[in-house]
Amino acid sequence: MQQRPGSLASTHSMTTHEGGESVSAIETLRFALRWLPYGGADSYEIFVTFGLTPAQFGHQLRSAAADREAVRATALSSDEQTRILAEARRMMRMPWPANAAESPR
Repeated sequence: MQQRPGSLASTHSMTTHEGGESVSAIETLRFALRWLPYGGADSYEIFVTFGLTPAQFGHQLRSAAADREAVRATALSSDEQTRILAEARRMMRMPWPANAAESPR
């Protein structure tokens, strides 16, 4: 895939886990879509899954939602895209380290 100048994200490698494997924009959107009906993932789930703070994941999610290939590959509707962008903004404001009240269920 060739990126255009000013492109926000690559569907092939956005973030690298501690173990070295990359997380694609598609994987990021799929994760967000799974959690969307429940009000989004909490900080614990984000950290365990991606090794990122909520703010870091929020930035990654915003980039993924702007990636045309990832949006097309996940069949993201415009309503879902709007909700995911709102979720990304919420995550970027989440405190870290997580409040004890936000600990795993």
